[in-house]
Amino acid sequence: MINSASETLSERFPIRELSLRTGVNSVTLRAWERRYGLLKPLRTEKGHRLYTKSDVLRVEKILYWINQGVSVSKVRALLDQQLESVDSESVENTWREWQSECITAIRKLSQTKWEKLLQETIKQYPFGVMVQNGLLPVLAALKDDVAEKCYFQSSLAELITVLKLAPRHVAKVSGEVRLLVSCDGSPLMAKLIAWELTERQEHFVLVEGVSSRQELSLLEQRLGASQTIIVAERYTENEAKQWLLSDQDLSDKRIWIGSGLWLRGRDLANQNPLNVYSSVADYLQSIA
Repeated sequence: MINSASETLSERFPIRELSLRTGVNSVTLRAWERRYGLLKPLRTEKGHRLYTKSDVLRVEKILYWINQGVSVSKVRALLDQQLESVDSESVENTWREWQSECITAIRKLSQTKWEKLLQETIKQYPFGVMVQNGLLPVLAALKDDVAEKCYFQSSLAELITVLKLAPRHVAKVSGEVRLLVSCDGSPLMAKLIAWELTERQEHFVLVEGVSSRQELSLLEQRLGASQTIIVAERYTENEAKQWLLSDQDLSDKRIWIGSGLWLRGRDLANQNPLNVYSSVADYLQSIA
């Protein structure tokens, strides 16, 4: 990485600013520096990291490769060689090995092992990349293993609460707050979105177990929610229809997530445009 001598002190900024500009949390930025040598920040006399615009560009290039699925350990070589493409098979193999190791630990009910694997990964990769290439394929692979899937979903939802949601301290900006709602008794998917919003330092309130349109409207009014994200991946088309029909005047403030909602939303689109996504994966990809 090149830090130009022409970059003045006023153009240098701390790691929290680099995090805000790039969307990569400080823990991950430090891991990229210490473990992989991907970043080489300047230092103050007291040893505090300082970054410049060239570091922002560097992080963007790192994110490009990681979003292609490249292992973090291989990114530096790609940057040094200024390559523009990489063998897709090697990329797939890296994540396939991760998925296999995680699934094996889950089937053995070894929470210590899969939790360690997960925590090591979230220090190295942006959240969206880890979800798309790691967690969601693992959940899909477990779809026929009912006991193991229930165990993993429950344990992972609890882990997210402990690691990300309970300790969060997010400044409330301009009085705006997002309402994140889980409606179908499966809180994991809503908590994955909550994790992403936490990474983005957005102010939100997560509410589980909302069971009626009246409850939803009341929550929105009480919180003064600027936007509501409704997650209901288990809803059938008929169940979804009842909810979506209540969205006539609020379609610009509500985001619906779930396959049943998406299928029914397509039918209602001619009457009223709706913000509907077929899955949490699709929604996360849209905001990446």
